[in-house]
Amino acid sequence: DAEAKPRQVDLKWATGTEENTAYFQVERMAGGGEFTPLGRVEAAGFSQALREYTFVDPAPVKGVNYYRLDQVDTDGSRQYSHTVSATYRWSSVDINVYPNPAGESIYAAFEMAGEGLVRWRILDMSGRIVSQGPATVAMGMNQVEVPLARVEAGSYTLELLDAAGVPMSNARFVRQ
Repeated sequence: DAEAKPRQVDLKWATGTEENTAYFQVERMAGGGEFTPLGRVEAAGFSQALREYTFVDPAPVKGVNYYRLDQVDTDGSRQYSHTVSATYRWSSVDINVYPNPAGESIYAAFEMAGEGLVRWRILDMSGRIVSQGPATVAMGMNQVEVPLARVEAGSYTLELLDAAGVPMSNARFVRQ
């Protein structure tokens, strides 16, 4: 399994049994190229029980990253796993907006990998900016209040941008 996070891709796999397994080589392909080795995870060798393994790709490329395992046995024989993918968006974050439908303000809850300044903006359904503002965030979970006093009733998108103005996430909401 491959899961994109804000600054990395987490890889997880498991074996039901192992016999003479030496190690797993984690490989990545991005941009239509070839698979290249990222790292090595030592195997249990012999096991009749479920074994879970993890690996972190600390520098995925923007876009779709494909991953596979090269399982290498102690006798040198190799077997490739199926390929999994993760779409990486640098600085992407999950954002939750509530209450929805909203009244005089909404709250945006999201987790950040670091502290700093972000910007929020509200877009109408044609993509025009209706309102915007800054927010200072901390590492970890954040909750930002977004005032809606100047926003008319309707359907909107709240967009969260990093300090450089690159969109990190968005969520739709309705203003009553």
